[in-house]
This record gives sequence, structure tokens and C-alpha cells, in this order.
Amino acid sequence: MADCYGITHTLLTFNVMLLEDLDLCDRNTQILSEPEGSSNTGGL
Repeated sequence: MADCYGITHTLLTFNVMLLEDLDLCDRNTQILSEPEGSSNTGGL
């Protein structure tokens, strides 16, 4: 049981880390795309 719990716990934390990474990627793309749009409108 201890081994199974350790494996599942590791998988759960790994999944959480993956979700956090995806969240950061989404935020970065939003941050990167917003200045481009504002600079384009500002240039026009």
C-alpha cells in the first residue's frame, strides 16, 4: 500500500505541476499577444 500511495502521490503532484506549467504558458501567450495588439493600434 505504501508503494502504491507513493506512486499515486507522485503522479498527482506531477499532474499539478503540468497544469501549473500550462497555466503559465497561457498567461505568457496572453501577455505577449496583448502588447503586440496595443503597439499595432498605437502605430496606426
